Amino acid sequence: METATLVRTTECRGCGGALPAPHPRQRNPRKWCSEACRVWAHLHPGEVRNPAPACVVCSAVIRGREYSARYCSDRCLRDAENDAANRRRVQRAGGAIGAPVYMTAIGERDEWTCGICGESIDRSHVAPHPQSPSIDHIFPVSLQGAHAPENAQITHLICNALKGEEPL
Repeated sequence: METATLVRTTECRGCGGALPAPHPRQRNPRKWCSEACRVWAHLHPGEVRNPAPACVVCSAVIRGREYSARYCSDRCLRDAENDAANRRRVQRAGGAIGAPVYMTAIGERDEWTCGICGESIDRSHVAPHPQSPSIDHIFPVSLQGAHAPENAQITHLICNALKGEEPL
């Protein structure tokens, strides 16, 4: 006589993402990581949903958030909001707009070294702290410089403020 074995999955049937381990006494373990995955799995039988979306800013996998989330952290959300505000400012000034300018990406490219004074930048400081990171446009937007990564460098807020509208 054969006995049926209970198959306990640790992956979501909708997206393939990890599920928490079931309790040893749990008779009906979870099959989906969220209600959205459960509905999607019923609407698309046999298909696997994209396991996790990627952050728009840093391309990191977004875990533990809704599928409509676009950012992996508050820092990436702040970078995107700052870029959007700068794009609007550049459009009003009549400047050119290139690829998005994200502080985290520019900082990593420049190895978190101030482009004006050459000292390292502590990412834990936030504005209005004078040593907080800031994006500087090498050729100022007010002088028709482009808002693009090629025209941006990471600086201390105080260095950027003292530089003003002078091109380097």
